[in-house]
Amino acid sequence: MKRKSKSKNNFKKPSFTQKQQWKKLAISSLAALLVLYCFDFFKTSIIVREVRKDVPDFQDPCKHMMVHGHWEQFFYPQSYYERLKKFEENGLEGGAPHDQLIDDNGNWLYGGIFKPDVCTLHQYTTDDIKSCLGMQARPIYVIGDSRARLIYRVIGAKGLGQESLEDTKVHNDLSSDIGVPIKYFWSQSFDGDHDQVSHHVSMIHEAMGKHAQMIIVGEQHLHPVEAAWDRNDRDYQKIFYKALSHAYKEIFPLLNSFASEGNTVIVMAAENATRSYKGGEEAQQFWTDSTNYYNEMLGTMLAKKFKNIKFMYNNMRTTRGPNYEPLLPDNTHKLEKGGSQIIPPALSADLDTILNAHCNPRINPSDSTCCRNG
Repeated sequence: MKRKSKSKNNFKKPSFTQKQQWKKLAISSLAALLVLYCFDFFKTSIIVREVRKDVPDFQDPCKHMMVHGHWEQFFYPQSYYERLKKFEENGLEGGAPHDQLIDDNGNWLYGGIFKPDVCTLHQYTTDDIKSCLGMQARPIYVIGDSRARLIYRVIGAKGLGQESLEDTKVHNDLSSDIGVPIKYFWSQSFDGDHDQVSHHVSMIHEAMGKHAQMIIVGEQHLHPVEAAWDRNDRDYQKIFYKALSHAYKEIFPLLNSFASEGNTVIVMAAENATRSYKGGEEAQQFWTDSTNYYNEMLGTMLAKKFKNIKFMYNNMRTTRGPNYEPLLPDNTHKLEKGGSQIIPPALSADLDTILNAHCNPRINPSDSTCCRNG
């Protein structure tokens, strides 16, 4: 009688419960590996995801004053509308239609009063400016590119009682005195790849060491996006995500701490510009989209995490009239370079916003309801 051979596959089948346990273990192991693999990415991307999850809240009246505003009593050259029609018919090619906003005598052909939506501004005279800035006799620092340099210039001009100014192309640091020192530092990007972060930190430490009463940081958008377009790089989100991540970790904490001590820190939005002459509608859309992305990220960061810093967006609004009329005579700046010009209404409006934010809590003008409590 033959003995039945034992089967090679003679083993006990795992129970249903064991199968489930093994499945959970495999999933857990895979998840752990995925977390380890992606850790470096998540530890940086969480910065932006964290601050972008909600819409910025500017319910504070003073911060609201710096973000929301509009033109009243606005007028603009009639020839613009005729030229704009031809400009649009040509597919936005051939140059900007707003290169004749100023006459041969330096007078501006547009005008109006820019007002915040929620309060009444005080119109600062030269005496008011000297009274406010001289009260503490501490320096003012302006950091940024050529657009920020115009803020430096207009503070100096108004502080000396001048109604006109001239700006030239200078990428060096500048200084002047209107009873208090005003210092300007050239800067164009928050991106550490261009040694800009260490430059910003150094400037901020100097301002803190000198006990500055106000630090104004202009946009860090213009030059990076121009360079990106010229090298055919259309990924502006990557560019500004990286740059603003640097600012989030290394620059804004310093500024926020300094502002918490009662000093004024203003960070300005990126301004609009006309770039259709560089590539028609595609170039203009790229510029507009990158500007909006930069401002959304910047505004959200400051609103959610660095609440002592004042975010200024109305400088973006003053690049256009109420019907989107362009107010940048050279496509980029609110003032033409070269030659003395009367201070343009758009640039005066920006200065009014800055002075009301900084000076109103200090001198309490009776005719203003903006920023009376800081």
